[in-house]
Amino acid sequence: MFSLRFAFTAMLAIVLSQSAEAQDSSKTKAVLVTGASSGVGLAITQYLAGHGFYVYAGARKEEDLKRLNTMKNVSSVRLDVTKQADVDAAVQFVTAQGRGLFGVINNAGVASLGDLTKTSEQDVLWQYDINVMGPLRVNRAFFPLLKQSKGRTAIIGSLSAFLAGPSGGGYGMSKAAAEIYIETLALELAQDDVKVGIIDPGAFKSRAREI
Repeated sequence: MFSLRFAFTAMLAIVLSQSAEAQDSSKTKAVLVTGASSGVGLAITQYLAGHGFYVYAGARKEEDLKRLNTMKNVSSVRLDVTKQADVDAAVQFVTAQGRGLFGVINNAGVASLGDLTKTSEQDVLWQYDINVMGPLRVNRAFFPLLKQSKGRTAIIGSLSAFLAGPSGGGYGMSKAAAEIYIETLALELAQDDVKVGIIDPGAFKSRAREI
């Protein structure tokens, strides 16, 4: 039940401002979800696809892409947010479908535990590359489509950005950076009528530490 409650909360950034026209199949609004193969991303994908949206579900692994393609109102998109080539190809794919793009949910993320005095620089940078630079790459690439639709983009953040704890410093640092990024982006895109938000959930069972 918690996953359903969270999926609904995450969707507020997109669903609340949209009218019943999304229920009209001729006017279905499309949303891109990154990291859609499991956990929060999968719950969001299932929720949106079942509530009148068409979802482009980003994933990296072939088996996940095939599984997502079996879902109604969902098209999988090969998308590793650390690879600009993947991001650019995703933009081309979504554009070619002709639905436009109403929203982006930057859900892809990773977490790695380790004391800051011991964890490697590479490990910290890996988390930044996905949790901060990933949304930056995706939002930047899809901005023209969002501007055209006067749509919205959101990031799945974390309370770790505000509540420090042992062994989670690298992850918390990346999520704190994401908070500043999204607040700044909201100010910058307001002139284009593109809404920007961040959702900071509590604990949720996912595969963020297994990637």
